[in-house]
Amino acid sequence: MKKLSAALVTAALALAFHTGAHAQAKAPRPSRNRISTQEIAEARTNSVYELIQSKRGFWLSRLGNAGPSDVLVFLDSGQLGGLDELKSVPSLGLASVEFLDAGQAYFRYGKQSHDGAIVVHTVSTPADSAHAAHPR
Repeated sequence: MKKLSAALVTAALALAFHTGAHAQAKAPRPSRNRISTQEIAEARTNSVYELIQSKRGFWLSRLGNAGPSDVLVFLDSGQLGGLDELKSVPSLGLASVEFLDAGQAYFRYGKQSHDGAIVVHTVSTPADSAHAAHPR
């Protein structure tokens, strides 16, 4: 009887530990204003525009009524153009994509935008990082 009780306690503890570990292993909830590297890899899209449509479609519907000059689009730190430019930017090699509201866009880039900005962050290669750290 003692062996049976010990076995039941051990089984109950193992089940509780496994359930707790599984609950902690859940992926964090995605950010409303950022598409992560993991989400980009899972999306399997061709362009940044398709990626945004797939993962954060509300960014486009929120910006859809804006004129081309009302939406700022940046590729890394350089201004790219309007939303249509995102259709020609491949989603391969991206680190993340981020949405900034009008205040954040103005604070970061010093440019006024009534509808905010979309910032595409590419993955830096080691050669790019070394060159940026030691310009000639």
